[in-house]
Amino acid sequence: MLDQNLVVEAVRFLGNAGRASAQALGHSHVIVAEFLWRTAQATYKLHFLGGNNHRGQLIASIEAHIEVLGRATNALGVTHPTTLEMCASLQLCFEEQLDWTLDDIPREHIDALDDIKRPPGHNVFWK
Repeated sequence: MLDQNLVVEAVRFLGNAGRASAQALGHSHVIVAEFLWRTAQATYKLHFLGGNNHRGQLIASIEAHIEVLGRATNALGVTHPTTLEMCASLQLCFEEQLDWTLDDIPREHIDALDDIKRPPGHNVFWK
C-alpha cells in the first residue's frame, strides 16, 4: 500500500494489524516492531498530504522511528539489515520533508537518537 501511495488505507490497516500482533505476540516481538516501523513510514508519507497538522505528523513519524530503531538495535544489533533499513527510513524523514528545520524537532528526540548505538563510521544526520 505504501509503495502505491495508498497512505490513508495503509495507516488504517497498520494500526489494526499492529494492535492485533501486539496482543498475540507481545510488544517486544520483532513483528510488532516491523508494524511500528511501517506505521512510522506511513505517518511520514501522510504529512505530505497536507492538512493542518503536517508538522505534527512528521514529528510523530520521527518519534516512532526513533522508538523502533532503538528496539531493533537492541534486539537485532546495529548492523542487521532491518536495523539499517530503519535508520535509512528515519534519515529520509530528516532529508525529505515539508517546511521545517531541525529546531522544530523536540530536543528529547535528538537526545534519544544520540543514545542509540550506531555502527562504526555512521553519519550523524540529525545534527
